[in-house]
Amino acid sequence: MRIRFAAAIAVVCAGATAARAEEVPEGAAALPAPALASDGLYLGFGVPLDAPLAPVMFSQSSANSAFNLTLATPLSIGFRFGRNLLSLGLSGFQFGTSSGSASQSLLLITVAPKYRRYLAPLRAGGLAPFVQGEVAYMLYSVGQSSSSMPAVFGLVGKGGAEHLFTSNFGLGGAAGLRYVNLSAGSSGVSSFAVTGELTANLHF
Repeated sequence: MRIRFAAAIAVVCAGATAARAEEVPEGAAALPAPALASDGLYLGFGVPLDAPLAPVMFSQSSANSAFNLTLATPLSIGFRFGRNLLSLGLSGFQFGTSSGSASQSLLLITVAPKYRRYLAPLRAGGLAPFVQGEVAYMLYSVGQSSSSMPAVFGLVGKGGAEHLFTSNFGLGGAAGLRYVNLSAGSSGVSSFAVTGELTANLHF
Protein backbone atom coordinates (compact mmCIF):
# COMPACT_ATOMS: atom_id res chain seq x y z
CA MET A 1 0.00 0.00 0.00
CA ARG A 2 2.78 2.39 0.92
CA ILE A 3 4.62 1.52 -2.33
CA ARG A 4 1.53 2.26 -4.43
CA PHE A 5 1.00 5.58 -2.60
CA ALA A 6 4.64 6.64 -3.13
CA ALA A 7 4.42 5.73 -6.82
CA ALA A 8 1.28 7.84 -7.24
CA ILE A 9 2.98 10.85 -5.60
CA ALA A 10 5.98 10.41 -7.94
CA VAL A 11 3.73 10.36 -11.02
CA VAL A 12 1.89 13.53 -9.90
CA CYS A 13 5.19 15.35 -9.22
CA ALA A 14 6.62 14.31 -12.59
CA GLY A 15 3.50 15.61 -14.38
CA ALA A 16 3.67 18.95 -12.60
CA THR A 17 7.36 19.32 -13.46
CA ALA A 18 6.68 18.58 -17.13
CA ALA A 19 3.82 21.12 -17.21
CA ARG A 20 6.06 23.81 -15.74
CA ALA A 21 8.77 23.00 -18.30
CA GLU A 22 6.31 23.50 -21.14
CA GLU A 23 5.28 26.92 -19.87
CA VAL A 24 7.32 29.72 -21.51
CA PRO A 25 7.32 32.92 -19.46
CA GLU A 26 6.36 35.98 -21.47
CA GLY A 27 9.44 37.68 -22.94
CA ALA A 28 11.77 34.79 -22.04
CA ALA A 29 12.14 33.56 -25.63
CA ALA A 30 13.63 36.29 -27.87
CA LEU A 31 13.20 36.24 -31.63
CA PRO A 32 16.39 35.60 -33.63
CA ALA A 33 18.18 38.77 -34.72
CA PRO A 34 17.87 39.69 -38.43
CA ALA A 35 20.77 38.42 -40.52
CA LEU A 36 23.64 40.83 -41.04
CA ALA A 37 24.97 41.35 -44.55
CA SER A 38 28.26 39.49 -44.69
CA ASP A 39 31.51 41.26 -45.51
CA GLY A 40 32.64 40.70 -49.06
CA LEU A 41 32.15 41.74 -52.65
CA TYR A 42 29.66 44.46 -53.58
CA LEU A 43 27.92 45.06 -56.90
CA GLY A 44 25.67 48.09 -57.44
CA PHE A 45 23.44 49.06 -60.37
CA GLY A 46 22.27 52.66 -60.37
CA VAL A 47 19.79 54.96 -62.06
CA PRO A 48 21.46 58.40 -62.13
CA LEU A 49 19.43 61.49 -61.30
CA ASP A 50 22.22 63.86 -62.34
CA ALA A 51 21.65 67.05 -64.27
CA PRO A 52 23.91 66.90 -67.34
CA LEU A 53 26.86 69.23 -67.74
CA ALA A 54 26.90 71.92 -70.43
CA PRO A 55 26.63 70.56 -73.98
CA VAL A 56 29.99 70.15 -75.73
CA MET A 57 30.51 70.56 -79.48
CA PHE A 58 33.03 68.61 -81.52
CA SER A 59 33.34 68.42 -85.28
CA GLN A 60 35.20 66.71 -88.07
CA SER A 61 35.02 68.01 -91.66
CA SER A 62 31.33 68.70 -92.43
CA ALA A 63 29.96 66.62 -89.52
CA ASN A 64 29.04 68.55 -86.40
CA SER A 65 27.58 67.09 -83.22
CA ALA A 66 26.78 68.04 -79.66
CA PHE A 67 26.44 65.82 -76.61
CA ASN A 68 25.84 66.27 -72.89
CA LEU A 69 28.60 65.27 -70.52
CA THR A 70 27.71 63.56 -67.27
CA LEU A 71 29.87 62.03 -64.55
CA ALA A 72 27.25 59.51 -63.43
CA THR A 73 28.53 55.93 -62.97
CA PRO A 74 25.61 53.45 -63.07
CA LEU A 75 27.85 50.43 -62.33
CA SER A 76 29.85 50.10 -59.09
CA ILE A 77 32.09 47.21 -58.05
CA GLY A 78 33.78 47.03 -54.67
CA PHE A 79 34.34 45.43 -51.29
CA ARG A 80 32.50 46.01 -48.01
CA PHE A 81 33.98 45.39 -44.57
CA GLY A 82 31.92 46.23 -41.51
CA ARG A 83 30.28 49.59 -42.09
CA ASN A 84 32.82 50.61 -44.74
CA LEU A 85 32.39 50.23 -48.49
CA LEU A 86 35.13 50.92 -51.04
CA SER A 87 34.04 50.75 -54.68
CA LEU A 88 34.88 51.88 -58.18
CA GLY A 89 32.14 53.44 -60.28
CA LEU A 90 32.28 52.92 -64.05
CA SER A 91 30.36 54.17 -67.06
CA GLY A 92 30.92 54.19 -70.81
CA PHE A 93 29.38 56.15 -73.63
CA GLN A 94 30.00 55.81 -77.37
CA PHE A 95 28.87 58.44 -79.81
CA GLY A 96 29.22 58.53 -83.59
CA THR A 97 27.78 60.38 -86.57
CA SER A 98 28.41 60.53 -90.29
CA SER A 99 27.73 63.16 -92.89
CA GLY A 100 28.58 62.29 -96.48
CA SER A 101 32.13 60.98 -96.52
CA ALA A 102 32.93 62.41 -93.10
CA SER A 103 32.50 60.39 -89.94
CA GLN A 104 33.43 60.77 -86.32
CA SER A 105 33.28 58.72 -83.19
CA LEU A 106 33.83 59.35 -79.52
CA LEU A 107 34.24 56.98 -76.60
CA LEU A 108 33.83 58.39 -73.09
CA ILE A 109 34.76 56.39 -69.99
CA THR A 110 34.18 57.71 -66.48
CA VAL A 111 35.92 56.20 -63.45
CA ALA A 112 34.95 57.20 -59.92
CA PRO A 113 36.57 55.80 -56.74
CA LYS A 114 33.97 55.90 -53.95
CA TYR A 115 33.93 55.54 -50.17
CA ARG A 116 30.70 54.90 -48.26
CA ARG A 117 30.29 54.83 -44.50
CA TYR A 118 27.13 53.19 -43.13
CA LEU A 119 25.85 54.82 -39.95
CA ALA A 120 24.04 51.64 -38.83
CA PRO A 121 24.64 47.91 -39.33
CA LEU A 122 23.32 46.42 -42.57
CA ARG A 123 20.62 43.95 -41.47
CA ALA A 124 17.96 42.11 -43.45
CA GLY A 125 14.70 44.01 -43.07
CA GLY A 126 16.45 47.12 -41.77
CA LEU A 127 17.27 50.59 -43.08
CA ALA A 128 20.90 51.73 -42.90
CA PRO A 129 21.69 55.43 -43.53
CA PHE A 130 25.07 56.32 -45.02
CA VAL A 131 27.32 59.12 -46.23
CA GLN A 132 29.40 58.80 -49.38
CA GLY A 133 32.23 60.64 -51.14
CA GLU A 134 33.36 60.25 -54.77
CA VAL A 135 36.16 61.47 -57.02
CA ALA A 136 35.34 61.24 -60.74
CA TYR A 137 37.44 61.64 -63.86
CA MET A 138 36.36 61.30 -67.48
CA LEU A 139 38.64 59.63 -70.03
CA TYR A 140 37.99 59.81 -73.73
CA SER A 141 39.14 58.42 -77.05
CA VAL A 142 38.27 60.32 -80.21
CA GLY A 143 39.35 60.30 -83.84
CA GLN A 144 40.52 63.89 -83.75
CA SER A 145 42.99 66.02 -81.84
CA SER A 146 42.49 65.46 -78.12
CA SER A 147 43.46 69.07 -77.42
CA SER A 148 39.94 70.16 -78.46
CA MET A 149 38.26 67.72 -76.10
CA PRO A 150 37.36 68.66 -72.52
CA ALA A 151 39.07 67.27 -69.46
CA VAL A 152 36.46 66.66 -66.77
CA PHE A 153 37.13 66.26 -63.04
CA GLY A 154 34.48 66.05 -60.35
CA LEU A 155 33.91 65.72 -56.60
CA VAL A 156 30.65 64.39 -55.17
CA GLY A 157 29.28 64.25 -51.63
CA LYS A 158 26.06 62.36 -50.89
CA GLY A 159 23.85 61.18 -48.08
CA GLY A 160 21.31 58.38 -48.37
CA ALA A 161 20.04 55.07 -47.04
CA GLU A 162 19.85 51.42 -48.07
CA HIS A 163 17.10 48.95 -47.18
CA LEU A 164 18.06 45.27 -47.18
CA PHE A 165 15.28 42.87 -48.15
CA THR A 166 17.58 39.87 -47.57
CA SER A 167 21.14 39.63 -46.31
CA ASN A 168 22.33 39.83 -49.95
CA PHE A 169 19.97 42.24 -51.73
CA GLY A 170 18.91 45.79 -51.05
CA LEU A 171 17.62 49.00 -52.64
CA GLY A 172 19.05 52.41 -51.89
CA GLY A 173 18.85 56.07 -52.73
CA ALA A 174 21.09 59.07 -52.23
CA ALA A 175 21.23 62.80 -52.95
CA GLY A 176 23.97 65.36 -52.62
CA LEU A 177 26.12 68.01 -54.24
CA ARG A 178 28.44 67.69 -57.24
CA TYR A 179 31.40 69.93 -58.10
CA VAL A 180 32.71 69.74 -61.66
CA ASN A 181 35.69 71.36 -63.35
CA LEU A 182 35.57 71.20 -67.15
CA SER A 183 38.50 72.53 -69.14
CA ALA A 184 39.06 72.54 -72.91
CA GLY A 185 42.28 74.08 -74.18
CA SER A 186 42.85 77.44 -72.53
CA SER A 187 39.25 77.84 -71.36
CA GLY A 188 37.36 76.13 -68.57
CA VAL A 189 34.37 76.28 -66.29
CA SER A 190 33.54 75.11 -62.77
CA SER A 191 30.08 74.52 -61.40
CA PHE A 192 28.05 73.05 -58.55
CA ALA A 193 24.89 71.03 -59.06
CA VAL A 194 22.51 68.77 -57.16
CA THR A 195 23.02 65.07 -57.86
CA GLY A 196 21.32 61.83 -56.88
CA GLU A 197 20.80 58.18 -57.72
CA LEU A 198 18.65 55.12 -57.03
CA THR A 199 20.51 51.81 -56.72
CA ALA A 200 19.99 48.07 -56.56
CA ASN A 201 22.74 46.47 -54.45
CA LEU A 202 24.10 42.95 -54.18
CA HIS A 203 26.29 41.86 -51.25
CA PHE A 204 28.24 38.60 -51.67
